Amino acid sequence: MGPKAMASWFSTQERGRFYGFWNTCHNLGAAVSVVVSGMVVQHFGWRFGFFVPGTIALFGAAFVAWRMLDRPESVGLPPIQEYHGELPGGHSTTPRKPPGSCSAPML
Repeated sequence: MGPKAMASWFSTQERGRFYGFWNTCHNLGAAVSVVVSGMVVQHFGWRFGFFVPGTIALFGAAFVAWRMLDRPESVGLPPIQEYHGELPGGHSTTPRKPPGSCSAPML
């Protein structure tokens, strides 16, 4: 669900940054879950160590289902490729300078 949604909302030049953020959230969520579950188990017993993270996950899933939009066109926006001026293959319609080229005049 995540990569498909990101491909619809972010251009090819932006996707790497947002994929990295998305994958980092998985690891941070797992680390926080271990700490929170450990504290809950210590204070309330092992059964609550399953209920608390499960309840948080259910509320998170409900929030995402409520707030996540399908694609820009579903809310009246242009497709992301059109908005950023990209061709279907991910190439830009604006000319780019080759890597290493300098825009300053040589003295």
